[in-house]
Amino acid sequence: MSKELIVSVNGREKKIAIIENGNVTEFYIERGEGNQGIVGNIYKGRVMRVLPGMQSAFVDIGLERDAFLYVSDFFDEEEEFERIVVDNKAKGDGGAAASEAARMAAAREAARLESEAARAEATADQVEKQGS
Repeated sequence: MSKELIVSVNGREKKIAIIENGNVTEFYIERGEGNQGIVGNIYKGRVMRVLPGMQSAFVDIGLERDAFLYVSDFFDEEEEFERIVVDNKAKGDGGAAASEAARMAAAREAARLESEAARAEATADQVEKQGS
């Protein structure tokens, strides 16, 4: 069973055909503007400039201008980002910055947990009052 994939791109139109045993089994046409958006696509790029204060970077992906990437677009959890920052700082100064960054991350986590506990307690109090 032989399969072929044929792709034709002309200006504003893309055609894709899948041929099995000499017969067209699938055929796709995509029409649109020649300069369609790039959002949602996957690109390989090189970080050109980092803005630590904004937790973002400019990345060269082969377009006229560098793409802008927030750290939250790349990492799901802030803790994951913090761990990478700690690892990188540990490599550079023998661990002093790493322990400081780890201490700060632990303090933020403790504050977050305390805030969540306070919210849970307030919610429990409200439920108790409504049940009375």
